[in-house]
Amino acid sequence: MEKITVSRYEPLFTIGLAAERVGVSPMTLRMYEQKGLILPYKTASGRRQFSIHDLEIVLCVREMIGRHGLNIEGIRRIMSLIPCWKVKKCSSAEKRSCPAFTNGGGPCWSLTDSICSRKGEECRECRVYRELPECSNLRKMVAG
Repeated sequence: MEKITVSRYEPLFTIGLAAERVGVSPMTLRMYEQKGLILPYKTASGRRQFSIHDLEIVLCVREMIGRHGLNIEGIRRIMSLIPCWKVKKCSSAEKRSCPAFTNGGGPCWSLTDSICSRKGEECRECRVYRELPECSNLRKMVAG
């Protein structure tokens, strides 16, 4: 019998099932998406589907709110500190013209005029979103 393997980035869960798995409401997941904390996949009909990776981010956000007393804006600012220009090896010119480098208003995947969006790259597929630091590393950014 063959084993079935699933990528942690594969969209598997509907919004209702995802919300149930992480102990929040579907409305909370929509709000996290609106604030740019997660990037659920959207089907052609607009239905959201969440990956294991997306749910891990939600659990980390919940921990940062509950244990560290952060609010959503604080978490967005911490995520904006991820040096996406280093991860993607952007040129100096690209870095200087990218709002992820210049304004720090949120994670790079939440900015509409980033270099990546101008190139037509899909943020869900991007190394920066997929390699989002482990929650323990984000906690260190809070503490340190």
